[in-house]
Amino acid sequence: MTLSETWFMEGYIDFELQQYRLLAYLKEVKQCFNETKLYPQLADIVHHYNNLNEFRNNKRFLQDQFPHKLSMINTQKLELVYERMLADNELMQELEQITIFALEEMKGTISEGAEIYDFVEKQLQIEPVGIVPLYKNEGYVFIRYGNFREVRIYSYSITLFELRMPGIKD
Repeated sequence: MTLSETWFMEGYIDFELQQYRLLAYLKEVKQCFNETKLYPQLADIVHHYNNLNEFRNNKRFLQDQFPHKLSMINTQKLELVYERMLADNELMQELEQITIFALEEMKGTISEGAEIYDFVEKQLQIEPVGIVPLYKNEGYVFIRYGNFREVRIYSYSITLFELRMPGIKD
């Protein structure tokens, strides 16, 4: 299951519906993490987390830019208290509730993935074997796990751009 860029405001905007959509997505991501599969799930969830944060920050910025109305004067603290003229309607309150829930849930899943990433990074040793070519953007990687005899060989190619093909399951 994948989430679109604007998953939290697609279709019928309902907290419970979006909550179940997110939880189903996170369940699949955690299942991949349990199998120690981080790509592309970890990058994808970080992207969604940043997208939600950006949405909330832009919404807050827009609200702060609208004029405020003086509501009272606090003589004890010697300050003016302003009231927002642009208040959230029900739809925006629902979106706010969805984003707060989603950010909290995603944060836990991201930290889970980050722990796995750190563990793999600490355990991984990369050493050149044999003749090292001048052109290092393509080649082969031989991976052996622990003391097992089996060696897996992967070809790699380093490019400037990443292209995810739509419709292809990872």
